[in-house]
Amino acid sequence: MGLSGVYVPNVAWAEEEPEIPEWAIDDGQSENPEEESPVLQTQAALPAAYDMRDDGIVTPVKSQGHMMSCWTFGGVAAAETSILSANTTAFGSTYEDSHIDLSERHLAFFSLNPVSEADDPAQAGEGMHTFATNTNAAFDAGGATLFVTSLYATGVGPVVEQAFPYRGVDANGESHTNLQLYEADPYGETVKWVKEKLKDELKLNRDISDAELEALLGESLDSIVEKNKQKAYEGIMFNVYYTPEEDWSIPLVNENGASNRCLQCGVLLKDGNVLPEYWAADDPEHTAPRDEAITAMKQEILNGHGVCLAYSSSSGPVQYKSQVERPDHGVCVVGWNDNFHVGNDVKDGAWICKNSWGSETDACEDDLGNVVNSVAYGYQNEDGQHTGYFYLSYYDKTIYKLETMDFTDTLGSLEGALAVAQHDYMPACNGFYVADNSDKVTSSANVFDADRNFEIRGVSTFTAEPNTRVTFAIYELNDGATTPTDGRLLYRTSQNFGYEGFHRLDLTQRPTVAQGRKFSIVSTASTLDNDGKRVYRVAANRGISEEEGRAGGRPFYATAVVNEGESFISNGSSWQDWKQYKADNNVEEYGPVDNFSIKAYGAIIENPVASVSYAGHVQGTGDVPAARDGETLGTVGASKRLEQFSAQLFGVDGASICYRAHVQGIGWTDEARDGVRCGTTGESRRIEAVQMRLEGVEGQHVWYRVHSQRYGWLGWACDGQPAGTAGQSRRVEAIEVKVLPDGADLAAELKDYVEGQASYVGAATGGAHVQGTGWTKTASALSFGTTGKSKRVEAIKLSLANQPLGSRHHLRGARPGHRLDARGGRRQGRRNHGQVQAPGGREGEPRARERARGQVLRVVPGPLPDLRLAGLGARRRGRRHHRALQARRGDRGAGAAAGPGPRGLRRRPGRLRERLAARPSMDKGDSSPRSCV
Repeated sequence: MGLSGVYVPNVAWAEEEPEIPEWAIDDGQSENPEEESPVLQTQAALPAAYDMRDDGIVTPVKSQGHMMSCWTFGGVAAAETSILSANTTAFGSTYEDSHIDLSERHLAFFSLNPVSEADDPAQAGEGMHTFATNTNAAFDAGGATLFVTSLYATGVGPVVEQAFPYRGVDANGESHTNLQLYEADPYGETVKWVKEKLKDELKLNRDISDAELEALLGESLDSIVEKNKQKAYEGIMFNVYYTPEEDWSIPLVNENGASNRCLQCGVLLKDGNVLPEYWAADDPEHTAPRDEAITAMKQEILNGHGVCLAYSSSSGPVQYKSQVERPDHGVCVVGWNDNFHVGNDVKDGAWICKNSWGSETDACEDDLGNVVNSVAYGYQNEDGQHTGYFYLSYYDKTIYKLETMDFTDTLGSLEGALAVAQHDYMPACNGFYVADNSDKVTSSANVFDADRNFEIRGVSTFTAEPNTRVTFAIYELNDGATTPTDGRLLYRTSQNFGYEGFHRLDLTQRPTVAQGRKFSIVSTASTLDNDGKRVYRVAANRGISEEEGRAGGRPFYATAVVNEGESFISNGSSWQDWKQYKADNNVEEYGPVDNFSIKAYGAIIENPVASVSYAGHVQGTGDVPAARDGETLGTVGASKRLEQFSAQLFGVDGASICYRAHVQGIGWTDEARDGVRCGTTGESRRIEAVQMRLEGVEGQHVWYRVHSQRYGWLGWACDGQPAGTAGQSRRVEAIEVKVLPDGADLAAELKDYVEGQASYVGAATGGAHVQGTGWTKTASALSFGTTGKSKRVEAIKLSLANQPLGSRHHLRGARPGHRLDARGGRRQGRRNHGQVQAPGGREGEPRARERARGQVLRVVPGPLPDLRLAGLGARRRGRRHHRALQARRGDRGAGAAAGPGPRGLRRRPGRLRERLAARPSMDKGDSSPRSCV
């Protein structure tokens, strides 16, 4: 498989730009608002000084040795600090808690070793290459801060130091320090030391032969060694570390044949932030750093993110360069001090920088027992020990390229084998190709194959500008699809990103793509220009061509492998394959350009529970995006009917979902299945009830419920049971659907689940015998009787049409709490509690016309409470009438009217009173009135 502020839209884009396509619609809401990039505060609101070491989230100083791998050490130091500071990782909150140590060797090696067949056969050969034949060339080629985030974003680490320690091995698999080699061969090591010094002084990127060394210095090797032997020894003692003469390479695959390139230690890059440029583009002399850059650096450090930067280095513990120079060294900034006095000729203020030249305070033994990192470099502490840190003036004119990182382990800690779908492996070693801003909706997309059942848990993209709003859309594509939106929209969401850079968004819902299907991730990125107008932009990683690398004397070049059908670009109305677009528009004029940096992060599901997606058509809104696995489709509280819906099952081969709807004026529709629409559009007909069932899957069940007009959410129905109403003119406004396996905890998996709660309400017709009026007209109404006329209801009759077996309803009096339970179309057990006509049964005659003080009766769906029907009175009409009632007790015909019965009557002078309590009991011996199923 294969920042001054953050823009938050307050209006739906559909109102602003009606021509926005489906995949780019933004509802103005964010997927995870709490994860929005923080709005930067003004510098005055920030403390005058801060040092992350005080919070214990900085790892010890290390040494890069003789290698030109400073960029990896600065980047890894920033990564370690960011991981420690994150609340979403399991590494502990401080270094003392975790002793986290990440591998610089792994990052450096794979920077100049391209993708192999074991990594991704479709992209094999993509990445950075070196012109050198030396196996250690990757460690001496140099790099940039952008390499770090580019590599981490493509899945190269981070891995722990223990997996790939920063050292090489000889032919026997043993590692040696520089000191050990010097002691074994002082002559040869002195010559090598002199050569290295000369290469540094002459800024050479090649080796020097013995003859060239003699010619340059005008002396014999013996004379050179004799003069420099003591200096070489002292220099090696200054940097007692592993020799670069050994083999530092890493096997492309492990002993099991799995790739070593894309290993991680359980955390993944979430954000790789490119901070604002330190110097303004229109200030070539670097007269003053930009306030927004300084503010951004401080805010990110306060957020626990070490800042990677490049600068032109010197060896002192305090640095300020007043001339603009090309940067040659990378470090990690861990703090600042506004009041630090750099020198008399420069303003106060300096960054606290963690270097990679070793220190005395952090010297330690490695796993082989060798003392490493022990170098007398950096400003001294109170005990006179060199710390390995230095101060860099705010006003140093060589500061360049600021980046930070944020990591989480939220994906790796979830159930299922983690997988990443991507096509972009080439680091941005030459910056980015960025298309011109467009006022047309411009989107980019990547298409992937799901070779196994894939649950998508996160998506990512690259933003080319700060303060960018991105809308992500996920599609499951149709067979034979030629564009990334030719299929079913599974999910759509938006998020704000405050900084330029690589950004991953973890999803609150997780759409699943079945094995063998293609799917796409569509990214639409926009921002506001200086006039407040929305503009769109796409970008991709750009590399250095082989020709440019050779001509410029660079040690490396880059290759982009872009195949047809992988990436696409759209102007809002049509899609074009990115490979063809590049050729037609001269995109690679300044170097190779990769596929879009759009990825899908997720889990391989070996034994998946079927997942269900359902879309619909809502009154006044039209088609709405698909909901997934228990999400709400439709509206609640907006009084809008659901007019049409469809459902799709995926994740289980050969399974189908079948469904039908009860539609206004039509009745139950024919059964539809697997994405076929059910209902109507353009006819203003409401859906009143639905039924669903599964086919071709065992041990799993489809559960669903509807939000019905006036009733709200009804109970959950399952496997073909009806949900909703029929014949009551009540619209379905929303629906929720979920598939669960046998034995699932229904209370935990289903929202507001209550066992036995009504999921379906049939139409009710009935009437009442009212004092002085007689029988009222039978009607399909849910209330009858009188109010405000002091007339008693003496009897009622009620019929529930289309009532499914086992559903429960209540007869409720006008007074709060006056309820009478009746179920499933059968009559109420005691005549003086009312009867319910069974479907198809005849209407019964009233048995008595006695006062019912609850004058208005309603049918109400819901779970059976502890029901009480109080205040019903019956006037004694004499023994003869009483005996007549007793004689007629056996007549319990369906639909018979409810009147007083003899059970529970008590003789009293002049009047007979009763108090009856109806309880939802099914015990045979219970003497209370029953509600029978």
